[in-house]
Amino acid sequence: MFVRRTDLTFGTGEIPAPLRAAFEAFHQTAEPFAGAEHEALTELFWSSLHGLITLGRGNRLRPDHHEDRIDLLIDLIVS
Repeated sequence: MFVRRTDLTFGTGEIPAPLRAAFEAFHQTAEPFAGAEHEALTELFWSSLHGLITLGRGNRLRPDHHEDRIDLLIDLIVS
């Protein structure tokens, strides 16, 4: 997960192919649940995982709740 400053431009056609492919994997995962908000749901899913990982690595979340947080996030995305 990126936490350092970068010159990459996300959300445009200018991102490198490997990053676009990684986002596409999230996009395909969200597709069955998203309806008209497909791209917004994909970004929400990606950014939520990004936050969980960043906070977890910084010891800012209780480690014994890791699985519960992931399960809750997935349940929210697919409902």
